Amino acid sequence: MDNDEAREPKRYNDEEFYEYLDSNDVKAELIDGFIIVDMGQPSPLHQRLSFLFTMSIYNFIKKNKKRCEAYQETEVRFDKDNVVVPDVFVTCKPENVDDKRMNGAPEFIIEIVSGNRFSDYARKLNLYKEQGVREYWIVDPKKEQVTVWFFEDEGSPYFYRFDEEITVRMTEGSEPLTINIKALLAPDNT
Repeated sequence: MDNDEAREPKRYNDEEFYEYLDSNDVKAELIDGFIIVDMGQPSPLHQRLSFLFTMSIYNFIKKNKKRCEAYQETEVRFDKDNVVVPDVFVTCKPENVDDKRMNGAPEFIIEIVSGNRFSDYARKLNLYKEQGVREYWIVDPKKEQVTVWFFEDEGSPYFYRFDEEITVRMTEGSEPLTINIKALLAPDNT
């Protein structure tokens, strides 16, 4: 069992989850009423990618005067049974963000795979689809691959290598945001 597979034996709601967090010094998420603990420590590459994605999206939003906002490692409360902390997310409903968390589904989420492969590729994939997230990227540094899901299409995912241009679909329009991860990681882009 992966370290992120450790589960508390009973189902919790969000109030019980927050009580659990207050009395335990752990990083955890609540998915389908189960507390997922011991999610591992992100690597420097993980953190660098998270920062670069957030800044790229932020700069695009600012340049194009969009109403959306980009967040990094901020809590998202979907409902009483589901509270997660995505690596990066974008919401175009800033009124759903209070001083503690995002309430409801963001339009776009990026998860960067570290020790939580099952969570990113299965558990969170299903959760995000069910909760109304429009676009979900699974960025896998080990494979240097990005799996992109557009849930509105209800089709198969798209696969990209780090050296390919990937269009952020939620930004489509006259000038969409495209991200090339290899170029983003180049030393002159930091």
